[in-house]
Formats: sequence, structure tokens, C-alpha cells
Amino acid sequence: MEPTVLPPPEPTPEVTPITYTITARAEHGGAINPSGEIIIEQNGRTEFVIIPDMGYTVSNLIIDGEVFDSVSLYTFDQVSRDHTISARFGVEVPAAPEGKVSIITDSDMHTRISPSGLLFVDTGTPLTFTIKALPGSEYTTLFVNGEEREPERALRITVDTNYVIQSRGQYEKAVNEKSAAEDSELVEMDEPADIYTIVSRADSGGTIEPFGEISVTAGSDQVFTIIPDPGYQVKAVLIDGIGIGGATEYTFEDVHESHNIRALFGR
Repeated sequence: MEPTVLPPPEPTPEVTPITYTITARAEHGGAINPSGEIIIEQNGRTEFVIIPDMGYTVSNLIIDGEVFDSVSLYTFDQVSRDHTISARFGVEVPAAPEGKVSIITDSDMHTRISPSGLLFVDTGTPLTFTIKALPGSEYTTLFVNGEEREPERALRITVDTNYVIQSRGQYEKAVNEKSAAEDSELVEMDEPADIYTIVSRADSGGTIEPFGEISVTAGSDQVFTIIPDPGYQVKAVLIDGIGIGGATEYTFEDVHESHNIRALFGR
């Protein structure tokens, strides 16, 4: 009797797991980890950590278009559809010396505000900030104290409170002759022909006012005040890398080139 030969078993069909995509991004001022397009299997779980840069705080999260309060950790659990998560960041505004108010400007990688950085100014001071796109980008959004405005290339304010001025942009999509001509005309109207930058910084133990990248019109003067913290004294002030001793004030007169100033402190 011949043995019965059984046919080989049918191969088990491969089951492709169901996956979903979570798209994560961070706006200027911090990071989100992980970022990009994250592939998650159905009913999976993943955490996102939101990390502000120095001088920034987490403003809010936008989850699938809905705004949530500031958190540093967010978890998607039992994932059953695609999601988006976006982190927004705000600027920490330092307290101003008595009798003054703080103004801080914040540009992203596509734009530039002049003057930039941190300023301490007297109440009632009129100021004009010029805002422009960097090469290859376009200037799209302006925020003044968190309020979104149409982009302005010359923002004029009279200081009556603390201000946070933020410019945002994106990579340039297309530029036609008309828009290029309009931009050229606006730049000619609103921006001085010759502007130089003075970069100021202070090491630990004190501050310098104004601080950051300060735009100065050619031929004008710019005064810097050096203020040691309690228990410290001005050790040295470096102008373009050259020490001038422990000055508490320095004036760049008749500016016709860019400079830098650095304050060092000791006990």
C-alpha cells in the first residue's frame, strides 16, 4: 500500500501592519523631538518632547489644528489615524531697570529686524524698526506683543510698555518683476542707505545696554552703558578686541563701520 503524500501546507499570507503618520514640527525658538514624519503602527504610542532654546519659553502646542496650553511633553496613545503636532515658542522678556521698559526683537532664519536684540528705553521714546527678508526668503508675518499683523517694513512705535516684536518668513516661492520693483521701492523709502551693526555682549557678572546686534545709521553716535551685578565690578571693556580698561560707559562716535563691544566683570 502506497503511503499517502499530503500536499505542502499553504503559506501563511503576510499581513501588512496598518500604520499612520504623525507630522511634528517646531517653529523658531526651540525644537521638538522626534521631528518630521513619524510612522506609528495602529494602536501604537509615541511621546514628543518640546525643548525651548535659551531665552525662549513654550507658548503652546497645535495638535491637529487645535491650540493647547504650554507643555513640555505630549503623548499620542492608541494611534488610529494620522496626526499633526506643532510647537510654538515665545520670548522671555527680562525686567528693565527702574524708569525704563524692555523691547526685544526676535527674527527667524528668513528675516531680520533692525535694531535687533534687547533694548532698555525710556517711556515715550519714539522708535522705528525696519524689517526685511533675507536673500532667498520672503517676509510673511509680524507679531507685536503676540498679536499677528500684516507684514510692515517700517514699524513705528512710541514706547509705553514692554514690547516683543517678532518677524517670520519662509523660503521664497516666486518673485516676479512687479513684486521685485515694489520691494525695491519700499527698501528705498524705509531703510537708510548706510547702516552698520554694533554687536554688544556681556560676560557673567553684569549687563550691557543696549544688548545684542544694534543697527546704527552712518554718521550717528551710539552709547553703551556697562552695569555690574551686586558684588561685581567692571574688569575690562573690549572694543573690537582692544581693551580700554574698566569703563562703565562707552560711545561710538560718528559710526562709519561695524564694531563689537564686550564687557568683562570680576569680584
